[in-house]
Amino acid sequence: MNRHSIVNILGSDYIIDTFTTKVALSDKDSYIVKIKSVDYFVKIFKNNIQFMNEIKSLEILRNNSFRNIPELIDTIPSKRIIIQKKLIGSSWSDMLFKISKAEKKRITIKIAKTLSELHSIDTDNCYGIKYKSLNALLRSEYENFQVLYKRKLSNNSFYTKVYDYLLDHIQSDYIESRCNSKKYFVHNDLWSGNIFISTSPEKKIVFCDFERAIISSNLVDISRIYTRGLVSRNYYKPYSLIPDDYLWEIFKEYYFQSITDIENSIAFIKSILYSVLRTINYYIKLSMSSDNKIYSNSANRISNALLMYLKERESS
Repeated sequence: MNRHSIVNILGSDYIIDTFTTKVALSDKDSYIVKIKSVDYFVKIFKNNIQFMNEIKSLEILRNNSFRNIPELIDTIPSKRIIIQKKLIGSSWSDMLFKISKAEKKRITIKIAKTLSELHSIDTDNCYGIKYKSLNALLRSEYENFQVLYKRKLSNNSFYTKVYDYLLDHIQSDYIESRCNSKKYFVHNDLWSGNIFISTSPEKKIVFCDFERAIISSNLVDISRIYTRGLVSRNYYKPYSLIPDDYLWEIFKEYYFQSITDIENSIAFIKSILYSVLRTINYYIKLSMSSDNKIYSNSANRISNALLMYLKERESS
């Protein structure tokens, strides 16, 4: 997309000086745009449901005095556009392996306290955000995985064994098991890339991208922190679903509720399965619309990590 296209999308109210492409995803395109010498973050959604959910979520969070979110400048509903003030700082993903152990601890404590504040929001004040049980979330992603497996992956002899194992064991051990949990407002995609360490005008944790926010179990967010919130992106290292032990213990200590032994609970394992299957499905879908093998490789790496995780659960 060029400067002229951005001008046409935003309209005559915005004078575009410069822009740079930030990232293009399957569900939205995001850009850094300089408007009248001020940098803004522009998100153009391809899905109206996610666009509306992000707007509603940010409104609810502001009304509940949750300030650890990007500053909303404007919305253009007819074009599914959200304009936010550009954040100054770095994503947690980019910082994780560049800072000292003491600094990691300090930031992990802040993440735990910020998530505690998010999960303390009264769900009675979250009108318009859908409730989805943990059981329903896992079943939905499992069924999506079944469909995608048949369409895309069944011709790969090596990974057929991996995917067959996942389908069989998730179905027999977890899909039919029921678990009830208290309702929370949850981010629903709280991995290290959606956690931002803002440095200006003040140092604070900022949670980004609320388009998937729902009312559900708090374990939806905690399991995402467990599997992808305390590690950085690295395509050249084996994918693991196990976090840094030290940072995980710090997180558990400072989260506002006791989660000392959650690793062995069925509800926590189900939330991990939901989160990881959704990530696998995301990469499979991308691989179906692109010749770039990084997407299919990512799906395979994550699937193999999930297989190892389940086998470790079996042996423990």
